[in-house]
Amino acid sequence: MKRILILSLFTLFSLVVNAQQTIPDTTISNAERIIDKYSGKIANTFIAGVEKITPAAINGFELAVRLQIAIGLFNLIECILFLCIFFGFFKEYNKINTLLNSKDVPRQLNATHGPFEGKNASFKLVALTILSIISTILFPFCLYDAFTHLIAPEWFAVKQIIELFK
Repeated sequence: MKRILILSLFTLFSLVVNAQQTIPDTTISNAERIIDKYSGKIANTFIAGVEKITPAAINGFELAVRLQIAIGLFNLIECILFLCIFFGFFKEYNKINTLLNSKDVPRQLNATHGPFEGKNASFKLVALTILSIISTILFPFCLYDAFTHLIAPEWFAVKQIIELFK
């Protein structure tokens, strides 16, 4: 018990001695005085500027969201165009195939060959074939991009705004 009492007295004595040490006078520089004097005015001016800019920023964000929705709709229109090309190819292929399988085959067509062989292949069928292959490759990407832009236009707007500041 004596040891605890002596130890606590020494601790108390060391605290009293350390507390009585003087702290040297600190001098305030001119920059600190200017900051102290004008910091309130600077903060108020900054807050007023932010309050004035906020409506314009909100309008700008709304426009960016509308732009992203327009991009999504454009990609959806591309998907519809790809589907039209694909169905146009099947319509043209079936038209030529029906002519070749009918009893009245025109003279310029050869009934012994398929729709893509020799003179049977028309320019329209070849062009639609190439376009349908390209559209089959691009369709999933455009559809994904269209749905993501239409589901989350705000996210793409924020992403576009961040890209402006890079």
